[in-house]
Amino acid sequence: MTKNNNAFPKTGKVIGIISLTLATLVFLPSLAFTPALFISLFAFIGALMTALSGHIRVALLTLYTVIATFLVSPLFPALSVEIVFGFIIFWVIFALGLLIHFKKNKI
Repeated sequence: MTKNNNAFPKTGKVIGIISLTLATLVFLPSLAFTPALFISLFAFIGALMTALSGHIRVALLTLYTVIATFLVSPLFPALSVEIVFGFIIFWVIFALGLLIHFKKNKI
């Protein structure tokens, strides 16, 4: 495991948690409410800042959530309910995989 040389690792973690929370909270409202996508842009910027601070797992999960939010939004053709549930199920599997990887590699 590589050492995090960032001077502010806790700040990056807090930004990551906030941006992941924003992205997750905006996912379902974006199905019908296009302005909810603007909040996703803040989450995207937070994910980039989180990745730069060394918290790659949180950043990856946030980026996936932001991408899924855009794909289910009214800006794209209507998706079936099964595809939306597929995004949610994959998110849970992805999050569990990242958590298991974190627990395995934690020093």
